[in-house]
Amino acid sequence: MKKKSFSCLLLFSFLLFGVGRDALAHATPITYEPESSAVLAHAPDRVRIDFSERIEPAASRISVLGPDGSHVEIGNAALDPADSHFYQIAIKDAGVGTYTVVWQVVSADDGHFTKGAFVFSVGKESVVQNSVSGQIQINHITMIPEAVTIWLELFGQAFLLGSLLVIVGIWKPLRQQFRDAIAPEDKSLFERRITWIVGAGVVFIIAGVVSVLVLKTLDLEQLRSTSFFATLNIFARTLDGSHAIARGMLGILCGLVFFLGRGAIFKYNRISKREKVFAALFFLMAL
Repeated sequence: MKKKSFSCLLLFSFLLFGVGRDALAHATPITYEPESSAVLAHAPDRVRIDFSERIEPAASRISVLGPDGSHVEIGNAALDPADSHFYQIAIKDAGVGTYTVVWQVVSADDGHFTKGAFVFSVGKESVVQNSVSGQIQINHITMIPEAVTIWLELFGQAFLLGSLLVIVGIWKPLRQQFRDAIAPEDKSLFERRITWIVGAGVVFIIAGVVSVLVLKTLDLEQLRSTSFFATLNIFARTLDGSHAIARGMLGILCGLVFFLGRGAIFKYNRISKREKVFAALFFLMAL
């Protein structure tokens, strides 16, 4: 019985590990308005960038420097209401010369950070050719430990899912069929093992969530030059940050449902409301 239980757990752990996120995607500019190195007769009223992924505005910014080096932005950068791939900011006319656009964005799809810059000119073409030719730079930032945070969460989720499936798919059917044949010491050992696995799963999930919050905040802190806790507050309001926090809370709730109701879970042969609540919380976390 113990071999079957842990074989099942191992199987579903590998199945769950097979589902992962793409850790290499970033929000990369597709088009600039005005175009990079463009020469315009008049200053535009806005700068607009089309990215390959949706942008999280709470953690992103665009700065525009005029020919004299002063900021020419009007208000804050914002998404296009019709398409969150477009990030834009209004600017004022600062006269003839080279304008430098510096952007730092967080992808709303995967939480990765990207920064870069481009220039355009108002006036003579020679201004752009002499001073900014070939200066377009894009810097993708992905910390290697991010993969570890993903696997920590997946490992914890595999523990929870495996425990649930072993209880519902193996333990309860065995109790119904061989109630009198299961020795008390085997029953006690099984309950201790499952309790340990569920507890370890919750710990792994919390560790993964805390790690991703810290690592992403440190990345964003470098881009924004703000304090850690101020940056954490910003990242927590992004899609990636809020989802991480939600997964952590749901993982904790799964643990509470199990530990507060484990007496009934192990006692009854039929699937109880506690297992159903546990399963619902788990699949919400997976989503």
